[in-house]
Amino acid sequence: MSTPNPDYEHFFRYTSGRWLWDEEQQLRDRYKAFNVAELQSLAAKVVRSDSCISITKLAEGGYNKVFRLTMNDGKRVLARIPNPNAGPAFYTTASEVATMELARDFLQIPVPRIFDWSATSDNAVGSEYIIMEEASGTQIGVIWDQLSAEKKLSIMREIVTIESKMLAVSFGSIYFANDAVESTVPALLTDGASSELKERVYEKFSIGPTVDRSFWNKQRSSMQISRGPSEVKGREDAPGQGRIPSANDVINPTDGLRIDVDYYNHWQVEFVPDAVIRSGNLICGSQLGVGWRTPQEYALSVGRRELEWIKNFAVPKPPSEAILISSAQNTPQAHLQLLEKYLKVAPALMDIDPVLSRPTLFHGDLHSSNLFVEDGHITAIIDWQGSWAGPLFLQAQPSPIVDFTGSILLQLPPNFKDMDPEQQAEIKQQVSKSTLYQLYLLETSQRNPLLAEAFHLDHGKTRRIPVEFAGNTWDDDIVSFREALINVERYWQELGIQGECPYHFTQDELRSHSVDSEGWNEVQDFFDSIEGLVKRDGWTYPDTFDAALNFFSELRERGLRNMTEEEKRAFDRETRWARKGDSQSHETSHH
Repeated sequence: MSTPNPDYEHFFRYTSGRWLWDEEQQLRDRYKAFNVAELQSLAAKVVRSDSCISITKLAEGGYNKVFRLTMNDGKRVLARIPNPNAGPAFYTTASEVATMELARDFLQIPVPRIFDWSATSDNAVGSEYIIMEEASGTQIGVIWDQLSAEKKLSIMREIVTIESKMLAVSFGSIYFANDAVESTVPALLTDGASSELKERVYEKFSIGPTVDRSFWNKQRSSMQISRGPSEVKGREDAPGQGRIPSANDVINPTDGLRIDVDYYNHWQVEFVPDAVIRSGNLICGSQLGVGWRTPQEYALSVGRRELEWIKNFAVPKPPSEAILISSAQNTPQAHLQLLEKYLKVAPALMDIDPVLSRPTLFHGDLHSSNLFVEDGHITAIIDWQGSWAGPLFLQAQPSPIVDFTGSILLQLPPNFKDMDPEQQAEIKQQVSKSTLYQLYLLETSQRNPLLAEAFHLDHGKTRRIPVEFAGNTWDDDIVSFREALINVERYWQELGIQGECPYHFTQDELRSHSVDSEGWNEVQDFFDSIEGLVKRDGWTYPDTFDAALNFFSELRERGLRNMTEEEKRAFDRETRWARKGDSQSHETSHH
């Protein structure tokens, strides 16, 4: 690869925002140089145009940059370049492309067509890339409020249809069967697909290591940890391999693949009928690989991974580097103690009806920016990066487009006419959102009863939240993780788990947690109050950076007034982050 053209530095850098603190590292995580001319040449070639006459940065998020390339004959394509922080090299792009093709060509989900891609930087472009067609239609968030109730209802029903199709895939992250990805197992459709389609998917796709960033972030990428299906070296050479399904097999809609492994790592492969799955003799409808043969093993792997990472790599941050709600946040031993508690209950939290923990493909990010619509119909779903097929009840959440967490109100109140116009508008919005959400739940219960059952699992959040929060307590939040574990002990009997909870929080620990929780709520309320100016990680828009910096500096100076000298010293240490932007306001990452 030739040296990147400095004229395109703005293509390589993240330019959509600034950070009040830790900006240098944030920019470094998002900086990716590549050969722009080679990308243009390649794009023209794959769509059979003479040349690419323009390239513009169309969008960028936390993990990728998207460019629009226009050809001399008017054709347009998009090129997606992952940032260094997008996930594991090769695996992230390889899995995204395979998942998109599976969704588009096999599950008939509207997904942009891919023209070319590379999961390695060893190419003329000098970067991993995906070249794809531009999504047709309009981002739903742009026009949602202007859509009629009928069109919103039509879109909601299509979301339910798409979710039913995504319920049909086995466990792990999706790869092409001929990719050079070791440690994979065949992908199996498990939900009413034809035998022909099941065979095609089986032949073309594999389930392999997860590309969930939490399993690869920082030093985790080099740690010997479980990342899902492993130890299977392809389809033909597994020692002791048993019967592999053929076109002549009669496969029931929810049949799965079972792989048993003994202490000598000899594999036996066989079909497991749905009746056996439901009987509880097998935890999941499809094999999770020796790494994660069951949801219990997945939940344990999350806790063990973090336990080992914190033991070996966690470095307490100086007060100038972080907002510390609790001193425990900066104390490795506090995290380790909570993770030990988590590991004692994780298997029990996953012990539910096996069909609710069966491996399921979910997009996981069906918000308004990733859905495109036209004339009341979904035309494209984008951003499949990191999608994987995990335990159903851990993934099952309504799309933010139809979800509603406020008070349900299905009709106008009797005093509606007495309200002022602003209140009436709010009530109408509440009724509209409530109605759509209730209709979505009704439609789901009729067409995707398993998904509806997962939505309404008794104490589902009590079981799910500890697994979600266990994965990043050090860089995220120990208070919420502790709260989740306290709730497990509090509702232990209601969860229907036999015996006593294997850990106990003392009254002193609960009182200390209550104090931390108040601080957490205060900080959350503070950032909610300045929503639109600064996010909790210090992110702000470029044109509001100076205003945000001044706001925090003034806030800090105000806090220093009327304090004793000892209080000032403590406050100065704990809020030094609020003026870090002064030294970074002119820093950029050039690499």
